[in-house]
Amino acid sequence: MYDHRGMGVVDYLRILLHRAWLILIFTGICTGVMAIFTYEYMVPVYQAKGEMLVIETDPVQVGEDKNKNRTPFTLAEIDANIKLMETYKSVILSPLIMEKVTESLDGETLEEVTIKNLLEDVTINAHERSQVMTVYVSRVYPEDAELIANRVMETFVAEHEDIFNLKNTRIITGAEVDADPISPKPLVNLSAAFAFGLMISIILSLLLGYPKKYKRN
Repeated sequence: MYDHRGMGVVDYLRILLHRAWLILIFTGICTGVMAIFTYEYMVPVYQAKGEMLVIETDPVQVGEDKNKNRTPFTLAEIDANIKLMETYKSVILSPLIMEKVTESLDGETLEEVTIKNLLEDVTINAHERSQVMTVYVSRVYPEDAELIANRVMETFVAEHEDIFNLKNTRIITGAEVDADPISPKPLVNLSAAFAFGLMISIILSLLLGYPKKYKRN
């Protein structure tokens, strides 16, 4: 049986100090293993981002000057454009657009592009109460991410007029890739491994040290 009387902060600190070598070694091993795994085995993934604006809800008239007799947008028109964005998100990710993007990229990318991996790599974000849609593309090669993001936006802008009989989208920000990969995150991984190793090593130290010091004959 264990005697719990007299156990205080000082006693726990003494146990931890006595097992400091275990804490240091175990924490170091956990952090080192994660560092090796992060830098040697995890493949960096880069993300490109571009933006499109949804405007003008009137149908396109052949030969019509789009700047002629233009009136300021009303709140109702802006709301209509915002509602259209949800539909546009689905259309961008539809086989119709993805197939055309795939065909146009044939031979231009460092890594093969298929409809399946496009659907995995492309994300469309429609900002709440905004007429701006953001296209994100995540790929192993940053050049591919940027090229694909721009091609997705260009293809949609070119094709959606025929689909909806509207000409109400334009690219406002060409896709650019972030210099730093979105994954892995070395600092996050190493911090998590350090915290895990420290926590487990402290628990082990207390479990190993407690019976030895407080066990009754």
